[in-house]
Amino acid sequence: MTEPNDLDQMLLPPYPIHPGPWLYEELEIRDLTIEWLSDKTGRPLQEILDVVEERVLISEDFARELEQVLGTDAQTWINANEIYLLTQERDRRRQARRRSVAAAD
Repeated sequence: MTEPNDLDQMLLPPYPIHPGPWLYEELEIRDLTIEWLSDKTGRPLQEILDVVEERVLISEDFARELEQVLGTDAQTWINANEIYLLTQERDRRRQARRRSVAAAD
């Protein structure tokens, strides 16, 4: 039987990857700017910078707007958020286990 930790390793990336840099890369590939995205979505530039600089995740509303202006499925962005959060939680659990093992030694 597969243990939950085995599933984590098979399904999640080896470290948390915030969706902000993916968004920035998507803009770069298309030769677009954050300013352009701000103009097209009507979102404040600072809000988009907060995503790109990994301070906040992509909201569901913003994901839908990205779908409209970039053509990327909103669910892709929502899934990227979830994978990031799950990977962070997995890493927190691992660190807690390591601390408890070290304390027991």
